[in-house]
Amino acid sequence: MSKYEFDNIKKHLNKEKYGKISFSDSGKDRVLMKITSSNKPKKKKMPLFQKLLLNAAAVVAFMVMGAIVVNEVQESPKTSVSEKNTETIEKKVVQEKPEQTVHASSGETTNDKEWTDRTVAENIENFDAKNLKEWIAVTDEMFKATLADVHADDPAHYYYLSASNVNGNLGFRYDAEGIAIEKDLKNLQALTGIVEEEHKKRYAHLNIENENPFKYKDQFKPADERLFQAHKYTADLISDINVAINKDGKGTNNGYAYMLDGDKIKELESFIKN
Repeated sequence: MSKYEFDNIKKHLNKEKYGKISFSDSGKDRVLMKITSSNKPKKKKMPLFQKLLLNAAAVVAFMVMGAIVVNEVQESPKTSVSEKNTETIEKKVVQEKPEQTVHASSGETTNDKEWTDRTVAENIENFDAKNLKEWIAVTDEMFKATLADVHADDPAHYYYLSASNVNGNLGFRYDAEGIAIEKDLKNLQALTGIVEEEHKKRYAHLNIENENPFKYKDQFKPADERLFQAHKYTADLISDINVAINKDGKGTNNGYAYMLDGDKIKELESFIKN
């Protein structure tokens, strides 16, 4: 074999497996003798323990890779479902959150005007209004009606009867759920309570018990101005509530109802507290 052929073989071996092996002159001779001594070189057998070790390593690697793949397949749907559930919950919260409006008189934020009728059906008689909307409409007409001649000489007494009718029905027959409407009904009940209280002061000095006070009408004291003012606020607030729930907000706004973002609510509530 020529030196040229030897160098080619050396170069080929360097690429395949023995790139880091250097050959001395004596080494070259031994390699040439080995190559020329046999046309079919014998394949070196791998020791048994090494084969077992490699097979075991392959099995372990396969099992590890399989576990990783299975875990990724199982975790992927869970992540997807979890993300979808989170997204659904977030959308639901946004949808259920009430729209907010700004209170005209104070600048404070209040929830929107959504409300639910909570009329107590078992307390409704045949001649009664069947729900809050009907009752508010009828009551509004009553407060706007011209004072009857029979009460012309003592309007305060008629105002007391009207207030008692409203106060007796609120909660017992007619009620509602909703932040704005509940505030309005609470103020309405407070106003009618003031009318009743101020009227009772007119005959407190008579110490009347178990009798109709009206029998002693000629002995009543004059009604205080607070009674008349409470009656006026009552009439205006009922009108505002009626506009809000029966007329879709289209009508005269006296400014006393949360349902209409009234600009005189502070004035009204200040009167109630004082």
